[in-house]
Amino acid sequence: MLGEVAACVLGRVGCGEDVSREAVGHLMGALAEGVREGLRQCEVQFVVRGGDLQIAVAFAGGREWRTTCPIG
Repeated sequence: MLGEVAACVLGRVGCGEDVSREAVGHLMGALAEGVREGLRQCEVQFVVRGGDLQIAVAFAGGREWRTTCPIG
């Protein structure tokens, strides 16, 4: 479900289809890696800043993953 939410957010802010697909793939990979490491709780944030969409995953315990996608 999170992949679908991320794809909707990326599409809504104007990320291209290829960029969106790549970003969702990276996000899902980061989440899967966290699960493999036993990090089952996390917070996902989508923030628009200066022409970019920033996606962040903060896992319980302090580990973070981030990426940025150009929008518009």
